[in-house]
Amino acid sequence: MGIARLSDATGQFEALLFREKNWSNTGMSCRRDAPLSCWWARTCAMTNLRSVSKKVDPIEEEAARLQKSMRVFVRDERPIRSLAKHLQARGEGDVTVIVLLENGTREVEVKLPGRFRLSPEIAGALKAVPGVTDVQVA
Repeated sequence: MGIARLSDATGQFEALLFREKNWSNTGMSCRRDAPLSCWWARTCAMTNLRSVSKKVDPIEEEAARLQKSMRVFVRDERPIRSLAKHLQARGEGDVTVIVLLENGTREVEVKLPGRFRLSPEIAGALKAVPGVTDVQVA
């Protein structure tokens, strides 16, 4: 059990967190200023507004669950080793690599075998790889 001070667009508030009921990943430890995805139940009795947390996850885990596919656009084979390095973790997402040919007038699309863990961090890292022209996540 713990008390967390949280903030959102409406301001700051404190929440009572019951580890066994709230944390979907029971081994999760909280970091200061860590982005979280929170599900709440709110009740209003007289003048008291009460919020009870139902589920708390690191935002990276929530994003990984929601992102089901990624399209990576490349100009040539140079970024392939980097792609393989960033896509080692198995997960639920599909990845398609689109190779742009003849200055982008033609393309070859290859769906990678297997399923991968996808996240905003992985998409950002792939965008920074030389030879990758774009990364689209859906």
